Amino acid sequence: MTQVADAFAYLFEAKGIGNYIGETGRLIDLIGGSDLVAGLCTSDGDDVLAAVLAAAGAPDLEAVGLEESRRAGGALCLHSEDRDQLDRVRALWRLVVGLSCPGLSFTDTDTTVNEWTGLTGQPGDDASHDHRQDGAPAIAALREAYRRQPGLRENSAALLLPTGQPVTETDRRTGRVAVEIEGNRDDPKRLDGVVAAMRRRGRSIAASDAQDRLARQFLPRDPAEAAPYRFPRHFETDEANRTNPAFPLRPRDRRVAVVHADISGLGRTFRSVTDRAGTPAEVFDAARCIEATIARAALSASKAVLLDAAIRPGHSKEEQKRYAALFGPRDSKDPPPGLAILPARPVILGGDDVTMIVRADLALAFAQALLDGIEQETRTAFPDYAVLGLPAYLTACAGVAIVGPGHPFLAANRMAEGMCKHAKTWAKAEAKAAGDAIPPSALTFGVVTSEVDESYDDWHNREQQILPARAAMAPGEAPKPALFTTQCPYLASGTGARSLSALRSLADVLDGVEGRGKLVEAVALRASDPGAARIQHDRFREVLAAEDSNRVAQLDAALAALLGKAPADLDAAVPVLNDALELIDIGATAVSGGPA
Repeated sequence: MTQVADAFAYLFEAKGIGNYIGETGRLIDLIGGSDLVAGLCTSDGDDVLAAVLAAAGAPDLEAVGLEESRRAGGALCLHSEDRDQLDRVRALWRLVVGLSCPGLSFTDTDTTVNEWTGLTGQPGDDASHDHRQDGAPAIAALREAYRRQPGLRENSAALLLPTGQPVTETDRRTGRVAVEIEGNRDDPKRLDGVVAAMRRRGRSIAASDAQDRLARQFLPRDPAEAAPYRFPRHFETDEANRTNPAFPLRPRDRRVAVVHADISGLGRTFRSVTDRAGTPAEVFDAARCIEATIARAALSASKAVLLDAAIRPGHSKEEQKRYAALFGPRDSKDPPPGLAILPARPVILGGDDVTMIVRADLALAFAQALLDGIEQETRTAFPDYAVLGLPAYLTACAGVAIVGPGHPFLAANRMAEGMCKHAKTWAKAEAKAAGDAIPPSALTFGVVTSEVDESYDDWHNREQQILPARAAMAPGEAPKPALFTTQCPYLASGTGARSLSALRSLADVLDGVEGRGKLVEAVALRASDPGAARIQHDRFREVLAAEDSNRVAQLDAALAALLGKAPADLDAAVPVLNDALELIDIGATAVSGGPA
């Protein structure tokens, strides 16, 4: 009997977005690159894919028999019963992605499910798979597309022009062949194909008063309410102007943080949806629900932390001077009125990732609000899609790498990702030990001073380890775990033991007290001179008691609340004391002015 091909699916996924957009380390390139990627495919249809579909003769999907089950965050999945039509879209789409986002690596695949045999691929092939038991052919093609997604990435920067003859000019930041020259004759900047595309988009955004696509996701939906706010596009004022204010750093602390959040179990959730759905439209509805909840959580975190911290021109001379300093030399004497400059810059919002650059004192509060928002928003929205396999709610974990504004973004982002992975590993282990199906939301943070591009694990063991793990030293003695100067990760929700809120309470007790320098010395001396560390710690408590006898009781209560019990010795207290001191250092306490 003749086999009749019934369903075809085409799956595309952009890969390595964070590394792609942050390669040069310049904020304007990062903004341009993130806008290029964000505009590829969006569920509202206002994207590059819409133009590609129109050029391929499919401006109206339903009219030509095309369906979509995914369209957001640099990923798409299209379905059709016409293989030729889907091939035209695929060929044009691959070309457009390569031209509009040169160097952005991706994977893509297409699959076929036969109506009568239920097979994908050709009968007898190793890739042939029987889908007759899977239900609708379109959904079977979707499942097979995810199963067969290739590991090989295409369109990566490694596939651009190779180095040519000795006279070939290169981009000094990337080492790749330059294709454009930017700047004047005295200081020409040679740009490779990847950087040139991102720089052009970044410059076009800088020439407009309108916020870019990604920035709008973190602003109120009411245009009138969002109008005054500007996300900065520069760290230094020499490139800032009326439409592009500089980053509003604190006067005596220029540190920022890269916040990277990753949603736990999103891949498993999506597989559950594809297992239960009967049509691509049902998968698309669930995917849009997930996308919308993440966007609402991002906006709620922005409203809770960033909007209130926006810099506005005040009436005092000092406030006017600080506001004026955020603009370039030509505009500093007469800055535009009415603007509110936000102390952050969105980098990625899509798929299961959210990445932001946030002023250091606000970063932990923003990360906590984001993680809480994801859990709350999904609890509200997911019950309507329970039949499609969405869980009761989702949680997320985050890494917060606190660095200087000149720190290479790629290194800071990789560190934040490693911190996030550290938090996720711990959260999964906690959930497994407690018998919970969903891990808690948690975050790891750290102040990173070294600009070496290394993994979080290497940095953690080198910079934060006091004592390595030791085997039993005597018969019957239990092995001793490694001692670190941090208790990370912390739970993002609640106020109980090991919660970020409990750590803040401890930091609030310590902030502003007399003799805190002795506690700083005690923590610093623990690795080299334990005896001197204990002496300094005891002296700190004496000074604290002399200042206010209630403060010692408050300190002990805060330590017990955070650890779940009173610390047995200084070693048990060192990690949380050091973390509390870091919160004070970056200004993230009620006393020092950050969100409490």
